[in-house]
Parts: sequence; C-alpha cells; structure tokens
Amino acid sequence: MSERNKLLIYPLLIMFAVALVVSGVTILLLYQTAFKEEKARLVETAQSQARLIEAVARFDQKYSQHDHPQGAAAATLSQIIDAHKSYQEFGQTGEFTLARREGDQIVFVFIHRHYDVAKMEPVPFHSELAEPMRRALSGKSGTVVGLDYRGVVVLAAYEPVAVLNMGIVAKIDLSEIRAPFFRTGLVVGGCAFIIILIGAFLFLRISGPLLKRLEESEARTRTILKTAVEGVITIDEKGIVDSFNSAAEKMFGYSANEVLGQSVNMLMPSPYREEHDGYLRNYLNTRTKKIIGVGREIMAQHKEGTTFPIYLAVSEIQLKERYIFTAFIRDITKAKQAESELKAAKEAAEVANRIKSEFLANMSHEIRTPMNAILGFAEILNGLISDPHHKEYLSSILSGGKSLLGLINGVLDLSKIEAGKMDLEPSIVNPSSIFQEMEQIFSLKAAEKDLEFQIEIAPDLPKALLLDEIRLRQILLNLIGNAIKFTNTGYVKLSARKLDLDEIQSKIDLIFSVEDTGIGIPQEQVNSSFEAFEQFSAHKSVKYHGTGLGLTITKRLVEMMNGEISVVSQERQGSTFSVILKRIDVSVFGKTNLGSQQVNTFTPEKVKFEKASILIVDDIKSNQDLLKGYLRGYGFSLFTANNGQEAIEIVKQSHPDVILMDMKMPIMNGRQATEMVKADKNLKKIPVIAVTASALQHDEDEIRLLCDSYLRKPVNKTQFISELMKFLPHTLENNNQSLAAGGVKKTSEIRLSSETLSQLPELRDIMEGQLKKSWEEVSDSASIDGYKKFANQAKEIGEKYGYPPLIAWSNTLLVQVLAFDIGALSKTLKQFPEILKTLHNFS
Repeated sequence: MSERNKLLIYPLLIMFAVALVVSGVTILLLYQTAFKEEKARLVETAQSQARLIEAVARFDQKYSQHDHPQGAAAATLSQIIDAHKSYQEFGQTGEFTLARREGDQIVFVFIHRHYDVAKMEPVPFHSELAEPMRRALSGKSGTVVGLDYRGVVVLAAYEPVAVLNMGIVAKIDLSEIRAPFFRTGLVVGGCAFIIILIGAFLFLRISGPLLKRLEESEARTRTILKTAVEGVITIDEKGIVDSFNSAAEKMFGYSANEVLGQSVNMLMPSPYREEHDGYLRNYLNTRTKKIIGVGREIMAQHKEGTTFPIYLAVSEIQLKERYIFTAFIRDITKAKQAESELKAAKEAAEVANRIKSEFLANMSHEIRTPMNAILGFAEILNGLISDPHHKEYLSSILSGGKSLLGLINGVLDLSKIEAGKMDLEPSIVNPSSIFQEMEQIFSLKAAEKDLEFQIEIAPDLPKALLLDEIRLRQILLNLIGNAIKFTNTGYVKLSARKLDLDEIQSKIDLIFSVEDTGIGIPQEQVNSSFEAFEQFSAHKSVKYHGTGLGLTITKRLVEMMNGEISVVSQERQGSTFSVILKRIDVSVFGKTNLGSQQVNTFTPEKVKFEKASILIVDDIKSNQDLLKGYLRGYGFSLFTANNGQEAIEIVKQSHPDVILMDMKMPIMNGRQATEMVKADKNLKKIPVIAVTASALQHDEDEIRLLCDSYLRKPVNKTQFISELMKFLPHTLENNNQSLAAGGVKKTSEIRLSSETLSQLPELRDIMEGQLKKSWEEVSDSASIDGYKKFANQAKEIGEKYGYPPLIAWSNTLLVQVLAFDIGALSKTLKQFPEILKTLHNFS
C-alpha cells in the first residue's frame, strides 16, 4: 500500500471507529437509562395490581362469598377480568398476567392481552418457560429478564398475591425496549459513515494536491538518497543508525540491513570511535557543537577492517524531545592521492626551479663578470684614443659585447617571466618621447641598410601615461630591431594612436604597430612566431643571427601589461606587428605639454666631486681596475680589498666615505661583510653600494634591502658616477649649489648669513610643523602633482629664509618631477629628515 493511501485510509478508519464507539457508548447509556425506567414502571404496575387484587379478594371473602356460585375467589377473579377489559395497554408488547399453581402446573387465570385463557396450555412449573411467574408463585417479588410463557425474552416484574395463592407478572418484550436504540444506532452509524465519506471527499479535494506533492517530494528524496554519490547516514541521539543509503553501502562494504539498528561506531576506527561517543554525550548534555555544522576530514573503517579518509559533515534535526543527526560522507581517497602526487610534483618542480635559478645565477655571474671588464675597459679606451682604426676596433668590441649582453638579458627575462618573478614598475611616462627616442636609436642602423625609418604619432596622444617605461622600451626595441634586421629594402614604420575609453579621457587603449617591407613570414609559420627559440625557416641562415627569444619575450611582456600582440605577414612583402595596451591610466599631466620641457642632464665629465675616500671590494682584479679607471681624475683616495674579510679590516681602519661591494667572493662574501658593517654602530652610516653580477630578482631584492644602493654588472661610467653622486658631495658645471650625499651638504661646509642665522628658530618651527606635515602627506600619496606642489613649497620657504640645503634639495625634487623619475623622487623625499638634522646642528 502506498504512503498516500495509508495517509487517506488510516485516518478514515480511525474516525469511523471513533464515531462508532462514541455513538455506541452514548446509545448504551441511553438504553441503560431507559431500561431502568421501564423496570421501575413494571415494578410499580405489578405491585399496584397485586395490592389491588388482594384488596378486592379480602372484600369478596367478607361480603361476596355467596354472590358467586364458585365462591369468593371466583367472584374476585371475575371482577378483575371485567375491570381489565378496558385497561389501557403499555407499549406494543406490555402486559400483566395472573396465574396459580395446580400441582406441577402453572395455570394462567388471566392474561392482560388475551382474555380467552381457557385455550392456553398450562406450563410445567419446572420448565424454562414462564420464569417470572414461577418466581411469583414461589412467593418472591422482584424483576428479571427471562422467558415468558411464550418463550420470548422479556423484562418482567413479579409479585405474589398471597390472598388468592396466585402470582402476578407485569412484563414487556425486551426486543421492544431495545428496538428504538437499535434503530438509533443504525441511524447514527449511517450518519457517521456519510459524514466521514463527505469529509473524506472534501479532504481529498483539498489535500490531494498537497499529498501528491508530498509523495513526489518523498520520491525525489528517496531517489536522491539512493543515487547520491555521497554517503548519507542518519542516527538517533544514542548513535543508532536509522538510515544507510546506497552510496554508503558501496563506501563501507556493508548492506543497509547489516547496519540499521547498530551503533554508528562500527564504521569508525579508533580513536574516532571513542571521540564520537564523547562528542555525542557532550552535545546532548551541554548543546555545545564541535562537529555539527563543521565539515572535517577523518578516517573511516571498511567492513574488511581497512581504513580510508573521508570528508564528514553533520547536521541535526530536533523532533520534539528527539534528535536526528544526518551525516554526509565523501570518500576522499583519490583526492588525497592526487594531493599527495601534486605535492610531490610541486616539490620536484621547486627543486628543478631552484636548480635552474642557481644555474642562471651562476651563468649570469660568470658571464657578466668578464663582460664588465670587456665593456668597461672598451669604454675607457674609447675616451683615451683618437686613432680612427682603433676606435673602429673598439666599436666592434662594444657592439659584440652589447649583443652578448642582450642575449644574456633575453634568456634571464624569459626565465623570470616563466617563473612569475618579473614585476612591472609603472611610472608616469611621456610615450611620444619614447617613440621619438626609437628614431634616434635606430636611424643610424636604418641608414646603414638604406632603409627609410618613418614615425607617425597621433597628435592627441596623451603626454603622461602610467606605464612601465623599461618594459615599453624593451617591446619597441625588440619589434623595431627585428623589423630592421629582416628588411633589406623599403621602410620600417612605427605608428601610435589611442582609443578613448570614457568621456573624461581618464583611460585609453594605447595602440602602436611596427610595419616593415622585409622578407615576411610564411603563412603556416605565423602562429609559431611567438614561441621560444623559434625562427621561421626563412630566417634560419647564417645571415640572421639570434636566439628566437625576442618575440617570445615581447609577447609575454605585452600580456603582463594587460595587452595583446598580433601579426599580419606575407612572405617577401613584409610584416606588421600590432600591440594594444588596454586600459592605460592617463595622468593629470596628460593634457599639458610636458614633452616640451627640458630636463637638465649631465655627463660624468661635468661632475666635480669633493675629496672623499672609496673602498673597492672585488675578488677579480680586472673589476677593481675598471672601477679605478672610472674614478680616475676625480681626486678620490682609493682602497681595494679582495674579499669581505679584508674589507672589514680596511673599513675599521680608514672609515671610507663609500664602499663598492661585490657580493660573490671567497673567504667572506659581500653580504656577510655588509651585514657586519651595518651591525657596527660606528660603521653603519657608511653607504654600501652593491656592484654585482647577480641577475635574479629575489637576489636583487635581498641585496637592495641590505645595501644602500645597487649596480648590476656590467656597469658603464655614466651609471657608476650617477650612483656616486647620491652619496658624495659634488658640484656640476653650470650649477653653483654644492650637494652633499643625496643632495644635502654637510653642516661644516654650509655658510649662512647673519640674517639667516637669526631666523633659524622660525625656520625650524615651520619645517618641523607645516613642511613636515606636507612631506608626510605627499610621501603617502605618491602623486606627481603632490610632489610638484611640495617641491615648490619647500623652495619658497628655503629662498625666503636663505637656507641653501633646503633650496638645493627642493631643486633636485623639481628636476626629478619634470623627468617623471618616480624612483629617484622616492629616494630624495626620504632625505627630508637629513635636512632637518642639519638645521638642528646649527641650532
């Protein structure tokens, strides 16, 4: 029988039974009441009739015994019969009878409803018939339910008539008493049945759809539980299993019949078995949830005794005082295996990556170290000789060295990109100036091949965009360099334009392309042109040199900059490489003519350093000689050390103004030596500039945190002198301000007028209050506009009070703002506390 039928039939049967019981009890109570009333009436009738007959008999015995031939008794009987001929009957079967005993016979002398008693046969005194009369003739009085003279069950009241030696009975058929109650019961039962049928009909009409949905919901639930991939187990508050779905059967190896009614502990190994009992008891006692509603990984036990990992989630349902807990179980054996394999693969990859990184670091160091000497000494010689043939030889050396350096950088860049260790460093740049710079760089090469180098820059291209300038240059150098390399006749064309992305022109898509009339790319090889170490077949000849990394690196760099690169090419007709850098931020300077502003530049020959001592630490003599060569003519006192240990001894004795520290050296390396210098309170203020061939990003980051500055080999003279200018007092031609380390002159070298000296307290208050607050705000904002306002504010204050260190420092800031040199700006801003320090020294 379906659940739906059960829900319908069972309530109907219950209601019908209840209706019958209630009706039956009610009718029974009414019947008992009616029975008692009828019994009382019969007793009254029998007694009254008996007393009446006795009174008449006594009267007849005294006064009428001679009036009837048969005597007084006959006279009395005759009067009674005549009197009762008009007596009203009671009920349909009610009557009273009068009889006497003659021997062993009961002889009826009067029957209320039957006047011709002569025809009636006597009833044996000891038979089952006439039970009430037999009791009356025996001298008893009372009531009884028994058979009358007809053999019909009656309710009778009997009474003896002693005067006449007779008995009288008032009786009524028991069926007559019961008949109305039987009819009422049938009526009530029928009405109850009809009402229940009507109720059932209405119930079906109203609840049918609900029952159908409930049945469908139950069917869906059963189907879900049966087909669920996860095991679903329900238990009661004692931990006894109530349900166990198919997935759980497959998972644990038990059939549902084996588990239902058993403790759920049979599915758990130790110590989870003991812990579960404790959790369940604790929850029922304190309602503190530890596993309910919180998924976790535990071990389960198979029927065969083996254990396996599962993910368990438990929910609860409270039904009045009873709790039902449902466990959702997922076998995570395969996931754990995959996790273990992934972990092993990751560890293997990390080992391989570490080995590769170590190899690249060693390769970089070993190649860059001799390259440092080759390019450095070639640069020095180029400034010392004048013979055109010698200069040509040096030019070839420099060209070959730079090509080799480019190859090294390409390999390292690709490695960094693949390892995810190359980070972009956006700054505000003028794209037009970078595109124009490409013309200056490649015009000579294009002219050597008799190629026309064209540039088309849209006039509305913003003058200030937030881009990684170094990576943008690298992309352009790769694309234009390739175009010139593979073009023998015709032209190379660089085009640039923008696409506005909003009405206020705050973001643009920067679109540029490099078009050439070169040898082109075969159509079937266009898609592979960006793959590493690939050069299409037309390029694979001695005529065209290269690793095939240029386009690969370019594509990766473009993608890092949220861009796309594509190529359209036709063999022997040329190629066009197009780049879209998406959603580039336009600086607030984007609508100003920054391109027309000129930034003061310098050459090493224009720098005049004040007297200073420098320690050169390197284990390779050629590198020492190169740095000495770069420093020749500046009047420095130079010291050299071959390792970190020697360097520490010299630093303690001589206290140099700057230390040039190689990182990779025997006995004691540069990092260890620098750490010892920075740990000594008497030496830690000496600037340490790392000059190293390390090429990996994490090495550079560590070195920059440890040292005051960083130079990567090979180092050219301009880079080298520019870096020293940050730490040593110097002057520039056409610049009257003498700058100390980082743009701040030493207190002993500053000469102040008497007027300035008198205003120092006021200046100190302004710098420690208003100016320091502005410095803190601009340091946090990193805004070019903020830098510019702050630099002008500092310059105005410096000029007002005639304080040279503040004037020189603010001028440096303004120059760096105009050059959009964010890195230098950040470093210069950090020198503000030094300016305050010089002011306090005067105070």
